[in-house]
Amino acid sequence: MTTRTDPSLRSELRPFSWNQAQVTEASHLVVFLVRRQIEESDLDRLIAATADLRGQTPEQLAGYRSADDKHASLAKVRYPLAELIKHR
Repeated sequence: MTTRTDPSLRSELRPFSWNQAQVTEASHLVVFLVRRQIEESDLDRLIAATADLRGQTPEQLAGYRSADDKHASLAKVRYPLAELIKHR
């Protein structure tokens, strides 16, 4: 998630937002970003941050790697987003 105030970037984003006027006219714009591909390094980083937050080791969360579908593994992780953002 990111907040954008740059008018030129907002203008570029507007066509991808169904040309909604709020994209360029609102005082603040919050943009949610989604990865289309989940890499092993993404999973490593998420598991490490989750383990740190929970006071565990990454090895204790090894079960998150067992799913064939990485998106399913990531979906199983429950964490407070604000806390993980601090680990970025």
